[in-house]
Amino acid sequence: MARKKVNKADLSKPLTITLSGILDIFEATTLYSDAMVALNQPGVDRVHVDLRQVQRLDVTAYQTLRSLRRTAEASGVAVSIDVEPPLAAELARSGMAL
Repeated sequence: MARKKVNKADLSKPLTITLSGILDIFEATTLYSDAMVALNQPGVDRVHVDLRQVQRLDVTAYQTLRSLRRTAEASGVAVSIDVEPPLAAELARSGMAL
């Protein structure tokens, strides 16, 4: 099960969504709906998704993150995603990149 934290205390910094653990189909819907609520907060112009503590990410969670990025950027919100090199390499081997 993944753990999630959304932090938007300082308007000079991006809204940060920090995820850890295993992101899979059971977490994807909640992740997307929570992210959409966060994106609709007043003053949000940048979102940073921190995946550095994520151990594993399935295709459903990957698609959810890609959808989050598309939705945010279509609304003029910049998105950055941090991922540790081992997970990035695993995603790349699978033909997926964030």
